[in-house]
Amino acid sequence: GWANGPSLTWLAGTATDGDFDDELLEDWKLPAVSTPAWVNGRTYKIWVKSLDQAYNESTVVSSTFTYDAQSALLAITHPLDATPQVDTTPRISTTSLFNGKSSIIGTAQDSGPSGVASVQLRVRNNDGGAWYNPANAVYEITDTNMETAWFNAVTSNSWVNWYSTYTFGTDARYRIEAKVTDKAGNAVVDLATSSFV
Repeated sequence: GWANGPSLTWLAGTATDGDFDDELLEDWKLPAVSTPAWVNGRTYKIWVKSLDQAYNESTVVSSTFTYDAQSALLAITHPLDATPQVDTTPRISTTSLFNGKSSIIGTAQDSGPSGVASVQLRVRNNDGGAWYNPANAVYEITDTNMETAWFNAVTSNSWVNWYSTYTFGTDARYRIEAKVTDKAGNAVVDLATSSFV
């Protein structure tokens, strides 16, 4: 159930497998047409109860949550690319340092209520046509398997700034992609990308 003002409205759930039968445990869901229009950043409380086949009513339980459908934002600031996602015009770059080590550096923010949970990176050697494998530090992951090439960045200030130490070979073309996920599980749709030589 949910409350719209002072009144409580009970809505019928449906069995995830399509049928409430004589199972002792049953997964259920609330059809999307029954739910209210969720408002980003608003806190909600829901109440749930069940009936068994003899129409005995369970104890009412509740859960409170803040709705967050807004993805976080991020940017790669070093190495900076004026034309991200265009590998045909990479910029000539020198390495950027963080605490004296060659690094990929960026920023992230979440205007939604949950906050940033993580930033991940992946690096492609465009000349070799493969992605960096963080498990063995070799460029060997194919484009087909590029979802396995992500590795975690680190932060010391709640993801306002993030970095990952990384050493690039000289005279080669690379593509860096970064993605941010907030604590509600929203992952950024557009990847922040830098391509450079």
